[in-house]
Amino acid sequence: MREYKVVVLGSGGVGKSALTVQFVTGTFIEKYDPTIEDFYRKEIEVDSSPSVLEILDTAGTEQFASMRDLYIRNGQGFILVYSLVNQQSFQDIKPMRDQIIRVKRDHLKLPSLRLSPAPLSCPAVLREKLQPAHVLFIRAHLRLTCRRSTR
Repeated sequence: MREYKVVVLGSGGVGKSALTVQFVTGTFIEKYDPTIEDFYRKEIEVDSSPSVLEILDTAGTEQFASMRDLYIRNGQGFILVYSLVNQQSFQDIKPMRDQIIRVKRDHLKLPSLRLSPAPLSCPAVLREKLQPAHVLFIRAHLRLTCRRSTR
């Protein structure tokens, strides 16, 4: 069975663990409990083949930032999480992205952001939901894939 390693990065308190647990178990955790490091496995299907997604949920505090190079070196995919109501958390992901590029420079493909379900116009969704600086960051640094849900 093929395994994929994903690392979840972002500032403390932005919801990395809540998003990860919701994805893995289907339940949403409202209580904030600072993470040092948590590891999750979820069986998924990739190209019609059973696979395992290994998710490393990292600490968001600077106290554990020295571990980030190791996480990045071992990761194959990265999810950068920030809070829409905390501008500083948005600023904090920029150096994390730069660190990923520095550490993975020879093995990095441009990440993509998938919005689903999305209405007919993804840029319109971005303008409605995100602050202008966020839209500019997404357009500048990510390949945006928009698709309309069939559900």
